[in-house]
Amino acid sequence: MTDSVPLWLVVATAAALGALAVATIGRWTRPTPTDHAAIALACGCAAAVSAGSGIADTAAVVALTSWAGVLCIVDGRLLRLPDELTLPAAGAVMVAAQHPSAAIVGAAAYAGLHWLAAAAVPGAIGGGDVKLCLTLGAVGGQAGVEVWVSAAVLAPVLGLVAAATAAAVGVRGRFPYGPPLCAATLVAWLGAAA
Repeated sequence: MTDSVPLWLVVATAAALGALAVATIGRWTRPTPTDHAAIALACGCAAAVSAGSGIADTAAVVALTSWAGVLCIVDGRLLRLPDELTLPAAGAVMVAAQHPSAAIVGAAAYAGLHWLAAAAVPGAIGGGDVKLCLTLGAVGGQAGVEVWVSAAVLAPVLGLVAAATAAAVGVRGRFPYGPPLCAATLVAWLGAAA
């Protein structure tokens, strides 16, 4: 990050962009003020954590955070991840990657791992989750093996914690796996950058 761009401006811009990203979900669900605030807060925090990494890396983190936030809202409400939100993002990450071959291998391996898990435990992981893993695996592959492995290990742990918490407060039924997948990748990526 250059000294000429104050951190508060980066965080405020990231928060505003995150809040605007929520406006894109109207096709699938109606966003609430809480949705806007949550994504704005997540983008602002992600920008603050990654601010020392440079403007390009901070922009990438904010873009991924706002996209993941939109996905989490849609998946949380509808228990589905639309192809229009998952597949173009995978292509964008692979095209923008500094190491395209690492991104492609990461995407294929992560999606393949989750496709095998979906086949082994029917109903636990949906097709949208597997498609989401193309993007998240590409991010992890691009960021390095440590980030990819950390995300792969952290995602089911976060999924189990979220499901157990939901069950403890009386929430029954299926649970979206997209939010734990997105959170695991962001935590692994930001953890490596910190």
